[in-house]
Amino acid sequence: MSPQLDALAILGGNVDGNTAFAVAVGRRGTLSETRAPIAQRVDLAVLVQEALQQAGMAASEVRELRVDRGPGSYIGLRVAVTFARTLAAFSGARILSAEGLEVVAAAALRANPELADRQICVLLDGRQKRVQFGAHRAVGGQIESLHAPRLTSDAEAVSQLDRNCVVLIDAAVEARIGATISASGAVLMPIPHVSASTLFAAELRLVEVSPLELEPLYLTGSYVG
Repeated sequence: MSPQLDALAILGGNVDGNTAFAVAVGRRGTLSETRAPIAQRVDLAVLVQEALQQAGMAASEVRELRVDRGPGSYIGLRVAVTFARTLAAFSGARILSAEGLEVVAAAALRANPELADRQICVLLDGRQKRVQFGAHRAVGGQIESLHAPRLTSDAEAVSQLDRNCVVLIDAAVEARIGATISASGAVLMPIPHVSASTLFAAELRLVEVSPLELEPLYLTGSYVG
């Protein structure tokens, strides 16, 4: 990780199912993180305030915002994106964003460098026998998406997997189609621990966007074509 000067990262997608929000602050070469309690509701503004106070930084000093835009928790993403837009409007901070499935793949690659030679697929439960599906590969040590995340049927997702795939999968999808995926020869791994600090990982490629361009991708949102 290489914390940027006066940077704030907000994770609202809750892709690993552990906590509603996580916040990380990068300042003067150090990185600190504050997480909401597991399975508890929390006020994001209060969490951010606590994180900034611990880092000795005022909100007006934030020069860079890092945000995951999903797919993920509907409420979490909506709150996080709205908060980031508002803070950027008042502080003038630039916004860097990444898709939530890219964040998952980057966390897995950071924990398991040997995945650099494999295709990394992420499957999150989309309900009604559907999954959010994303395929990625490592290019120059960074995660690159092979396509935009898409909501697809279980069967269609399985048909796109082969022996070169490492599949990061949540518990609901594993219970439903884990055995079928294993039969395809793909390697199954649980969704790794994902934190706001992951938004500072060298393995993650972020894109600068304007506040108006920062749109959340919900788990079953209308963005799916």
